[in-house]
Amino acid sequence: MDKKEKKQYTEMLNNNEFFLDCLGKASTDEERKKIKAFSEDVFLGLIEGLMSAQKVMTENPEKVAEVVAKRIPKE
Repeated sequence: MDKKEKKQYTEMLNNNEFFLDCLGKASTDEERKKIKAFSEDVFLGLIEGLMSAQKVMTENPEKVAEVVAKRIPKE
C-alpha cells in the first residue's frame, strides 16, 4: 500500500462518526492521541491484510476453494 492509499484510508477512519464519538470519550488529549495512533495502525493493518487475501483469492481461486472446502463441517 502506497502513501496515497494509506492517507486515503486514514482519512476514512478519521471521518467515521462512530470512531470520532468513541475517541471523544477519552479523558485526556494524550490518551486520545495514543488511541488514535493505535487505531490507525490497526485499521491500516486490517486493510492491508484484506487486500492480501483478496489478491490470493483472485490469483488462486481453485486452491482457495479447495482449502475452504476442507474446513467446512460435513454435518
